[in-house]
Amino acid sequence: MNNFKFFACFLLIFFLSCKSEFEALRTSNQPEKIYKAANNYFDQKEYDRAIALYDIVIQFYRGKTEAEDLFYKYAYAHYNINDFILASTYFKKFCHYLYNQPK
Repeated sequence: MNNFKFFACFLLIFFLSCKSEFEALRTSNQPEKIYKAANNYFDQKEYDRAIALYDIVIQFYRGKTEAEDLFYKYAYAHYNINDFILASTYFKKFCHYLYNQPK
């Protein structure tokens, strides 16, 4: 009985200390890797995860060539989770800052 309690506690501690792939990626400090993963989540229609990752990397890509696609997908992800108020805000920002772009 004592061994079972020890084993159960060990398993509990082991599983609680393991991070999921998403959490490990989210806490990493690699914007390029996070941006690629966010785009993959967006393509797989996992918009909540994509938004969480876009929130992290949006500051790194301001003023860069990837910013257009990032801001557009960020706004569109909010639209797809039916958060229309935030989506409209981000689409307005997208149009204001990137008014020369064809999208």
